[in-house]
Formats: sequence, C-alpha cells, structure tokens
Amino acid sequence: MVKQMVVNIVSSPIFWTVVIPAAATIVAWFLNEHSKLRWEQHKRKEENYKQLLECLKGFTAEQADIGLRNNFLQQVTLAWMYASDNVIHNAYHFLESTHEDVQLSQEEKKHRAGAFVHAVRRDLLSHKPVQRTKLRAEDYKLLYTKSKNSEQSHGEATSKAAPEGADFEVSHT
Repeated sequence: MVKQMVVNIVSSPIFWTVVIPAAATIVAWFLNEHSKLRWEQHKRKEENYKQLLECLKGFTAEQADIGLRNNFLQQVTLAWMYASDNVIHNAYHFLESTHEDVQLSQEEKKHRAGAFVHAVRRDLLSHKPVQRTKLRAEDYKLLYTKSKNSEQSHGEATSKAAPEGADFEVSHT
C-alpha cells in the first residue's frame, strides 16, 4: 500500500515539475558557492603576491632597503601556504643570486628576478589553487637578513647570526 502510494507520487508529472527545478537549484547553489570560494582564494593569493612583488624592490640598487628585504623573506616563508612549487623554487633561486658571496652578472640576477616574477604571473593566471606539491621538508629554507649596521635584523626568528657581511643567509631547517 505504501509502495503503491510512492509509485503513484513518483510517476506523477506534478512531482517531477517540483523535484527537477528544486534539484537544479540545489546543484546551482553548490556550484555557485564553490565558485565564490575559488574566487576568494584567488583574490587572497593575488593580494599575497602583490605584497611579495612590492618587497622585491628592496633588492634593487636604487631602493636597497633592509626592511623590504626582511618583508620579502617573510612573504617567501608565507608563500609555502599558497604558492605553487615553481614560485617557491624561483624565489629561492632569485634569493641565492642576491647573496653578496655569489658572483653573478647583473644580467643573470635580472634573469632570476624575471623568472621569479614570471612564475608568479603563471601561477596567478592559472586560477588553480595549489592542491598537490612535490616540495618536501628538506626544501624549506630559513631565511634572514643581516643589516650592515647591526648584528642582526629580525627577518625571521632565529638564534643563528648571519655570516659577517652577508645580506642574507640561507639555512636549511
């Protein structure tokens, strides 16, 4: 008897005129919410990248600024939460070129900075959140700067001092 009632209801055209639009509305709502979440993640990533690229100015000869450099190092550390592997690798590759013990031509330094900015651009244009990574704990580098005027400035909390005369030190943690 109950079975027959359910069959009658499900086979009724009125039932389907209510269920199909309701199901479509629910699916559309979930897709819309998912889209909003991805957009918010993308905007947050864009803001983080803006800060990172603003701080890149601290490495130019015209605007060499220890504060911007410290902020850049902090932003690179934070990039582990949202940036693609390629962006992180290029950030470290660029930073290696800025160490005063590294002898590279200005062209090579510019190339590394350009490769970093290009990696950021590609990551932003992909509109894809980072879901998988090949980075390992060994890839993480503890970075800090050393001011020429002080023993050590605080770019990243650490008990180690940077080598004498170093603009920054890369330590593996």
